[in-house]
Amino acid sequence: MPSNLAFFQKLKEAELKTAELYRKMADKVENTATKKRLREMEEDELLHALMVENSKELWLKAVIPEQKLQEMLQKADLFLEEVNKKLVEVEEKDSLNPEECKEIALKIEFNMGEIHLNSLKQLRHSDLKEIVKKLSSFDRTHLERIKEWD
Repeated sequence: MPSNLAFFQKLKEAELKTAELYRKMADKVENTATKKRLREMEEDELLHALMVENSKELWLKAVIPEQKLQEMLQKADLFLEEVNKKLVEVEEKDSLNPEECKEIALKIEFNMGEIHLNSLKQLRHSDLKEIVKKLSSFDRTHLERIKEWD
């Protein structure tokens, strides 16, 4: 049976894994501007993970129908699979160019945004909805910033 705790943990893990991916990408790219942008994104994702951690009690109290929660968990699992796959790909490369970094970051942020939007549709708790709205807003901001990368 799916649980709110399981989704909370996956959501936090998704933020942390995304931060790890940005860190590893920054380590592999030579371009100073891209490296700086990726480090900033890493810091943002760590802050997002902290937001999720600070909302743990709200997640545990939230009433989410079992079927909806199962859907949320499945989407989170797919996202984590994608991030873990990208982590392996990045680790196996000797270096990354700025375009590769941009492509990876756009895909990751878009998919993370989908998780947040899907979660938002399922939630009734107003305080929790506000937190997820903020996370979703951060995803959109990241996407806009990434699109502006040279």
